[in-house]
Amino acid sequence: MKQEIITSKVVMKDLSRIDLEDVKYQIKEIIETELLKRSYTCKIARIEVEYDRYGKLRFIVESEYFQTMPVIFKTLRIESFGSWLSKETIKDTDNFRFVVTIDLHNSYTHFGGGSNGCGLFNIRLFISENGRVTLDNFFS
Repeated sequence: MKQEIITSKVVMKDLSRIDLEDVKYQIKEIIETELLKRSYTCKIARIEVEYDRYGKLRFIVESEYFQTMPVIFKTLRIESFGSWLSKETIKDTDNFRFVVTIDLHNSYTHFGGGSNGCGLFNIRLFISENGRVTLDNFFS
């Protein structure tokens, strides 16, 4: 399969055919399920699609703030540390799909000041031409 990284606003023509609100909802459900499998019960508060400073589309994911028991951090939430969006042509067809990879990590603030984060996992999703989102089970 041929894969190209999406770097220009021209791709919005292909994305505009897809109901992005429905896609974001499907991604939210998949991420929350994958977090739950890892014992994180937080809810995803925000998923946005926007351009970064280089003109590449990216997915922004942020959870609600939550706490551990016992409390270790002043604030804690799950965020996307990076994301990649590419368009893939399906072999021997004119059909395509989008491939989304999102790097999720913990972001936290210490009681004494300062903040940091640590990686949790990458999740790879496929978005079909009709807007159906599926998890790449061999990747996450």
